[in-house]
Amino acid sequence: MNEMTELALFSKIAQALQVDPEECLAASSLKRQGFEKTLEIAFQAVLKKAMNQQKRSSFQRLSPEQQLILLGLYLGRWSYLKLSRILEKNPEVVEALAWSARIQLSQKIYPSAPTMPGCPAYDFQKPWTQRFLDEEMHSSQLFSLKNHLLSCKSCSQALQRSRALYYQVAEELSQYNLLEDTSSSLKRILEQSPYSPFLAQMTFQKSLQIFLNRWEIKYPLGIFFAWGCIRWVIR
Repeated sequence: MNEMTELALFSKIAQALQVDPEECLAASSLKRQGFEKTLEIAFQAVLKKAMNQQKRSSFQRLSPEQQLILLGLYLGRWSYLKLSRILEKNPEVVEALAWSARIQLSQKIYPSAPTMPGCPAYDFQKPWTQRFLDEEMHSSQLFSLKNHLLSCKSCSQALQRSRALYYQVAEELSQYNLLEDTSSSLKRILEQSPYSPFLAQMTFQKSLQIFLNRWEIKYPLGIFFAWGCIRWVIR
């Protein structure tokens, strides 16, 4: 993803969690750090603020962490590793939270798959079927699993159940893709930060313009200019 796409996604996820994206991003851009780290800290700020929001829909009744995980997986195609950095949790914990959130949204009980000799281990809290659908398997695992599915009816049925759940949740979350894209205003916030991650990409003229527009620079300069005009008039 490019930076504007990342900001658009941040905007939509924050709004879905009923949090002001501009406020969280502004507070997270006050340290010298890269763009990706700034966004990760901003997402952590969103989670903290989301703890106090009202829970109206079935999605909003999930924990803020579960909401962020599902939005990240479906809207951003994030990896478990990226989510684990934002949530500061082990990827296996992220995996379990994702599955429990999907089950809660679907309001169904999914039986574990029978495990026969040669079948992949099916953990009811974080089944391999979810890793398969979230594209979290290595190519070697995928190759052996696809061969196994050709001959194992129980594993094929387990995957079909999980696939139905996967797309049911996708339909539930599709409404959040339609939220307002405020990426342009979010980019301006980052550009005006004293430690903007965009500084290296700016022309000298652009960075000078942003520097002079900062209130701690603009107002002293205005006062100095006014004082100079008064002295010129007095002469």
